[in-house]
Amino acid sequence: MERSAYRRYFELETSHFWRVAKRRLVLEWLGRYAPAGDGLRILDIGGACSVIPTELARWGEVEVLEGDEDTVRFAREAMGVNIHQAWFPDDVPVKGPYDAVTMLDVLEHMPDDAKSLRSARELLKPNGILLCTVPALKWLWSEHDVALHHHRRYSRGELVRALDLAGFRVERVSYYTSLLLPALALQRLASGLRRALAGRASGQPQYDVRPPGLGLNRLFGWVMSAERLWLRVASLPVGSSIIAVCYRRD
Repeated sequence: MERSAYRRYFELETSHFWRVAKRRLVLEWLGRYAPAGDGLRILDIGGACSVIPTELARWGEVEVLEGDEDTVRFAREAMGVNIHQAWFPDDVPVKGPYDAVTMLDVLEHMPDDAKSLRSARELLKPNGILLCTVPALKWLWSEHDVALHHHRRYSRGELVRALDLAGFRVERVSYYTSLLLPALALQRLASGLRRALAGRASGQPQYDVRPPGLGLNRLFGWVMSAERLWLRVASLPVGSSIIAVCYRRD
């Protein structure tokens, strides 16, 4: 990602409605589907600029893989995270087996997502759990994805096929950020138009996400909370992101 993206990620983690909602959803699904017990070995791949690894510690020992040197330094100093600097999947300085692996908005950064999923599988115990999130819907592709160095956005079917081919049994998969999808689509369209009109279409896109006004941030947070409650009983048919939980198949 661009340096602007890393800086903003740290600032937004506990303030932006979407980041907060995603964290709550991930923790809820992991609590529901992870193996029982509080002594789990958990590996988070690529999440050093998130507070999620610190919250995963409620289930046991957490390790993090992160390639960016500045992000690793920040996480070690400011968050107390047990983190290894490594570019997954080519460099894997840890050894399994782990009870759970999380890849939260990571696969889309990987040039070879199939290789990454196979490597994650090899780090898991038999029937160990993989929980991942990815951006969805190709038609939402924008300068936001370019700034984040994404290689792709997924459909539900594409993600399920990739997980299956890598040796996983998919337990649950759903779109999320569904109720706010129209607003997000309009925001992406408006951002592209502003960039074009400003004559910066050929420049390097910057990660410019920021919380909306306090009132809207709260309102959107309530909407995302309602969506999370819905996901307790049923999946959603469309959304700007996808969450999946699966088990290592042997």
